[in-house]
Amino acid sequence: MAEAHGYVQEFESEILQCKRCLLPFDDERVPKYLPCLHTFCKQCLEEISAWSYWLNCPECDVRLHLPDGRVNGIPDNFFIQNIQDYWSIYGKATTREDGLICAECKKGGIAELWCTECRQVICTGCVDEHKMSRLCNHGIYWYKDLRFKKHTLFCKNCQTKDNRELAVAWCCQCMTFICKACVVSHELASMMKHNIQPLTTFKPSDGMAMLRPHLFCDQHETMELSHYCFATKCQTALCVLCASSEHTDPPHTTSELELGANGLKHRLKNFLKKSRVNESKLNKLRENIEKERKSIAKQVKETKQNIQELMEKCHEMLNIREKELLDEVDENFKQWNEKLDEEVKEFEHDLIQVSCGCEFMDNALIHASNIDVVFAYNGLENRMADLSNWPVSNGPITIVETELQERNRDEFEEVVKSLGNIYSFNEHEYPRFTKIHVHHCLVHTKWGVSIHTGNKYGMCKTGGARIEATIHDPSSRQIPCKIVSNCNGTYDVIYTPDHLGPLKLYVRVHGKPIAEYPFIVEVEPFLLVPKEAFVEEDAVVEIRVPVCLCGYHIIKRSDITDCVIRSSTSETVSNDIVSVQDKISEFLVKFKPNESGRHTIEVSINCRIGGVTTKETHFMVNEVNIDDLDLDVYDN
Repeated sequence: MAEAHGYVQEFESEILQCKRCLLPFDDERVPKYLPCLHTFCKQCLEEISAWSYWLNCPECDVRLHLPDGRVNGIPDNFFIQNIQDYWSIYGKATTREDGLICAECKKGGIAELWCTECRQVICTGCVDEHKMSRLCNHGIYWYKDLRFKKHTLFCKNCQTKDNRELAVAWCCQCMTFICKACVVSHELASMMKHNIQPLTTFKPSDGMAMLRPHLFCDQHETMELSHYCFATKCQTALCVLCASSEHTDPPHTTSELELGANGLKHRLKNFLKKSRVNESKLNKLRENIEKERKSIAKQVKETKQNIQELMEKCHEMLNIREKELLDEVDENFKQWNEKLDEEVKEFEHDLIQVSCGCEFMDNALIHASNIDVVFAYNGLENRMADLSNWPVSNGPITIVETELQERNRDEFEEVVKSLGNIYSFNEHEYPRFTKIHVHHCLVHTKWGVSIHTGNKYGMCKTGGARIEATIHDPSSRQIPCKIVSNCNGTYDVIYTPDHLGPLKLYVRVHGKPIAEYPFIVEVEPFLLVPKEAFVEEDAVVEIRVPVCLCGYHIIKRSDITDCVIRSSTSETVSNDIVSVQDKISEFLVKFKPNESGRHTIEVSINCRIGGVTTKETHFMVNEVNIDDLDLDVYDN
């Protein structure tokens, strides 16, 4: 709202029009407010819920089941109607820059007073004339305009036992119902008692109180609602008769309607105050989201620039490599031409001699006489014999085959595919949803812990998270470890423990510790891994031992000094220990259990330096192997 002239408030036009059709509210487009407190006109709501008993709010999509009266049963927006009533009278006052103009004065004086009865603003010069000249304005409301009409009422002016005229109007001054015939006479019945008040005390709420319809008790038709009952089962407005009779005993607690309304307003103000806090938080959240949106847009722009720069560098490197290959081909071509030129120089002299001899002999055979041939034959024969036996190569000495060997092409394709990695994360969510998979490890053996990064939508499929991990032994000494990214959202913390006992693993994602921090990793001297076992069938338990418990020797079969298997009834089960072929320090304990239930295996290994170490574990032996059952028997 905007304040005008210091005493009149003007309301924004948006509040007086439907948010859906953008048309002003009127008698046909009655404002209706939904449970979500959004207001729309009656016609729009009827269009939305034309063939359904359900209605979705056009603004926030809250679902509402229509009452028995359908849209008519949805409550009217009372304060919008009050605003409309108020401005239908006080909004008509003529204004100028220095204030409102007096409604009585023809000189256009500035109004300083207002009449609560006549609902007009007047100047000080018109007060006396206004009090004496006006006939009573009883404030007649036609009965059809009264809201919340529930009963058929009769005229109080002319009502007799034999004549009961139907009331069609209500006088807000005399607080009585009147028929159509009595309206004119009632208005002229008496002079008005004007109530003049300073204009500075005028508040819109005062005018609205005068314009609000008078509501009457359901049980006592002529009694206006004037009290309020606070009882949980009631919480309703009452007339004075109901308040003094039916609502006097506990748990009923009544008060005047104004006091009750003020109490309800106080409660609503408390809710409003808390709601304003939430509104402020939501607005702050929206601001943060918009800031995050801008930040993301900025990061996307920077990421695209980085990608372009990376590709430009790659293109530059490829262009350089292309030039190197082309220059190498040109250099080779130059060298090959030089070698071919040398070969040409070598056989050109021979070519001249052979060509000259052939040309000479052609001419001699054509133009020489017989006697010339006889006398020159010996010399010619020797020369032509030399030329005919002249050593001539079948091809060039330099035979070149050039081609491009696509060396490391497969590796290059893999490098290109993995070149760069787009990684998006929310540093607030990742530590919360990251999972750590911890297993018992062996001393003096390279081991790993798996880290699976994720957010509320599931596991992350990209790498690039900022992972920090440290491992400490029981003496708080830090054990060296290495973090390896698998480029799929998972990471491995690789380490080699050198002492027995529990290790503490500390993991941080984007600088924040994840849940269950720190993690405990048990370092074992060796591991016993039972396989699935069944009664009267061969079973095995794996013994996995590091190079040695002391870290210097290789464990052999003879170093396993004892191996005992006990059944659930404490009976000893015979067993045999064999080495696993092609695997160092790995053995199998073979046995055949003769009863089901929980079994225990205890193994002792003698380290040459550290002495004897014993470890036991438990496993179950099942009664029947389902895979060996003849299921056809059961099917039949």
